Amino acid sequence: MESWTFIGIAWLLHTGWDILHHLKGSPIIPFAGDSSFGCAVCDPVIALWCFWGGPSLISLVRTWITRPHTTDAVSPASPPG
Repeated sequence: MESWTFIGIAWLLHTGWDILHHLKGSPIIPFAGDSSFGCAVCDPVIALWCFWGGPSLISLVRTWITRPHTTDAVSPASPPG
């Protein structure tokens, strides 16, 4: 259970089970009809995070917030004059 790749593959397999639950009409949470579909949408995101090596989400957010934001847009040309 130390392989992030293996864990990511397991999450993708879990996605397949969620899709089967959704198609069969037996949701994971009985009173929430689309719960299996919602899980099938979220699981691949978790799998991608695992394939990325499972980085700390708090560190990623802190880096993104504290990083100086620059605009790559080209400034408009000055009017002649």
